[in-house]
Amino acid sequence: MDKLLEKLAKQYKGKADFCKLDVDNFEFLAGLCGVEGAYPTFVLFKTCKQVGKVVGLKDDELERSIERALN
Repeated sequence: MDKLLEKLAKQYKGKADFCKLDVDNFEFLAGLCGVEGAYPTFVLFKTCKQVGKVVGLKDDELERSIERALN
């Protein structure tokens, strides 16, 4: 997963920011984002609002979701 995040961070440099959250240390925040039991879960935000969520390592679906959020 780290390689995927590195790839996406390079691909969308200047357009999107990426961060990784350890849900064991931040259970409350993960719960606020609707992250429950299925990992990895990618949560997309635009202007501080959640605009998407992708559960699992689905590279193509994640990339499509990022593109939709940016447009």
